[in-house]
Amino acid sequence: MTELEREKFIGPTAEQVECWLHAQSELDWARVGLPPLSDWDPALLAVLRMSVYAPSPMLLLVGHEGIVIANDAARQLFAIKASAGSFNGRAVADVLPAYAPLWKLILTRAQLGETTALRDEPIRTPASDGDEQLRWFHLDFMPVLDSANGFLGTLGMVCDVTDHIQRIHELSDSEERLRLALDGSGMVGVWTLDVALGLSTADVNVARAYGLSEEDCKNGIDDSLFFDAIHPDDRERVQAAFEHAVVTRSSYQNKYRVIGRDGKTRWVITSAKPSIDGYGEVTRMLGVVIDVTNQMETASALAESRFRFQTLTEALPQIVWSCAADGAHDYFSKRWSELRLRTSWRRRGRSWFFPTIGQRCRMSGMRRCVPASHMTSTIASAIIRVNIVGCASWLSRYVTTTAR
Repeated sequence: MTELEREKFIGPTAEQVECWLHAQSELDWARVGLPPLSDWDPALLAVLRMSVYAPSPMLLLVGHEGIVIANDAARQLFAIKASAGSFNGRAVADVLPAYAPLWKLILTRAQLGETTALRDEPIRTPASDGDEQLRWFHLDFMPVLDSANGFLGTLGMVCDVTDHIQRIHELSDSEERLRLALDGSGMVGVWTLDVALGLSTADVNVARAYGLSEEDCKNGIDDSLFFDAIHPDDRERVQAAFEHAVVTRSSYQNKYRVIGRDGKTRWVITSAKPSIDGYGEVTRMLGVVIDVTNQMETASALAESRFRFQTLTEALPQIVWSCAADGAHDYFSKRWSELRLRTSWRRRGRSWFFPTIGQRCRMSGMRRCVPASHMTSTIASAIIRVNIVGCASWLSRYVTTTAR
């Protein structure tokens, strides 16, 4: 053990304890109805001496009124600027009057021989700058009895858990910010799988998307129920991919359909990463679910529209084409290939030929519908618009070309 580690465990010396007890004996205990310190019951003095040696905050509340005699750790915790004399020797309700009902409850229970345990109890204490600060404590109080089981006082042990509570609050705030981010990003929510137990926990949105009980998902639900909510046509594929990710300790991502409690089918993308312990085993899978139903429906509608368009244009005897604003063509019907005896034209992104004949062409700002490499001269007498679907049979009546 290093010197620094030893210092962490060093409490007051016997000499320091005796000096502290002597200082307390000089207080006017008769003013609060108590005998001099030297005349206190041996059991009470033994508890007092133990509390002085203790490095953690401890309070001894003497008698039915709860006259305070606290060790230095407790005094500094509850009243940093107060001296031992101004803190000790007073009723606890006078020291911390804002919590008088709490002290009354504790003393009443102690007089009945009962202990009191309070967790995460918020108490405002004086700060170093003179203002009050809110801190949280674990408080444990137990009765101190004489040899005949007569009530002498109440011993209190105090544990400051402020840092722990603040971290919980920060975590809660982080989770709320995450929830807002998820809501704004189209994500359904988050989930965690305990691999060993086969139990999954998930937030409310995931539970709703899968048609499961929100309370069960919060507390932990059998993972098989999540797979049961997957569309039957996707279930086997998804389960096999997920099991492979667990076995290989790799990331997981899949797109599939789920059936909600309302009977509606939705598309989701689920991503997860494994949490691996010190033995290299996957203990948990941590994941998110993204709702992509709108994107899938839009893509499906676009594909259907494109299929209908091509079915119609391929059936026409005329050549049908389309191009972008910069003149690059993006579609030719098969009639074009038949006309040019080239099967690859409609699959090449070639730009349209810009006419330079000037006076003989009224096509300012427009582009011609014949590739430049296939022309030596052109006579045109019509304006051809871009960003529209064109028909080559219409063009042939107005455009004459001479091939190389």
